[in-house]
Amino acid sequence: IILGLDALYNAAEGKLDAETLEVGTVTLEEKQFRKLTSEEVESYVSQILEMHIESEESDEEETDEKSEDESKDENEE
Repeated sequence: IILGLDALYNAAEGKLDAETLEVGTVTLEEKQFRKLTSEEVESYVSQILEMHIESEESDEEETDEKSEDESKDENEE
């Protein structure tokens, strides 16, 4: 479910909305289809959004650190 929603997040350019999604699963044991509740979908979507927010914050921190290092190098020359 996470992998699929992550792919949707990327394809939708970050515009992922739990209200417009329906997610279903099929179990191996029972071979039964089950549609997730809106609360379950919201929980998974929240996980995806949090994952991408953390990733973006991490990327920004790395970019800031590189910029600071480059500035120090230029000042030392």
